[in-house]
Amino acid sequence: MSEEYLQIVQQYPCPLSFIRAHLFKLWHHTLQIYKDLRDELAKAKNLQGIVDVNTRLKLKCKQEEKAYEKEGDRTNGQLHLPHWICQPYVRPVPKDVSLENGGNHLLENVGRKRSLEEEEEEEDDGDGNTENLSKKKQKKKARNPNKSFDTSLKPKYAKCEQCGNPKGNKCIFNLCRGCCKKKAYKETADCLGHGLLFKTKYEKQLLWKAAQNSTVSNGEVDNHNQIVEETTEYCKTEKT
Repeated sequence: MSEEYLQIVQQYPCPLSFIRAHLFKLWHHTLQIYKDLRDELAKAKNLQGIVDVNTRLKLKCKQEEKAYEKEGDRTNGQLHLPHWICQPYVRPVPKDVSLENGGNHLLENVGRKRSLEEEEEEEDDGDGNTENLSKKKQKKKARNPNKSFDTSLKPKYAKCEQCGNPKGNKCIFNLCRGCCKKKAYKETADCLGHGLLFKTKYEKQLLWKAAQNSTVSNGEVDNHNQIVEETTEYCKTEKT
């Protein structure tokens, strides 16, 4: 199968990294045995180098296949077929550390985001005790010993009335920026705290349209007066 694949690659060239990745998957079980060829495949700089690895790997598998036919089944129990035959690779299931320790309380926390209250409970109490800190905060504490994780010293932000996110301190609607933008757009209002000027821009747009209309009307009057003057001059010349 790998020879057929390399023939297709020679017919339809592609990046060398793609070829190497595909062959690593095709030869997964075999390269677990011939690790020297695995290193050579990883270091191959061109397609010919990969072809040479394929040729050497084929010779080794042929020799092992002959010995297999003479001695019978020698599979290691993990594979249902000899390693030189293409077969699916099933990733082993990771060990459950919680069950090995005799408890299953860790399973409840896997894939679950901690709530704000739980994080505050794990914070330092301000006396320098770092036992309850997370690993990330312990690293920060090691870099900066004077840093305090006391939640009572952190500023408390007022919540938005609609979504619960921190609201803007200068927002006239007492909302966060996202909710304020929707409300101001819907009501055509301004919020200087968030820099939203929907009302001001709308009024400027109306003034600009009014100015454009007055300019057009003045231009039409000027054209009318010019036509009247030209007609009057023409009549005078005809009478003379």
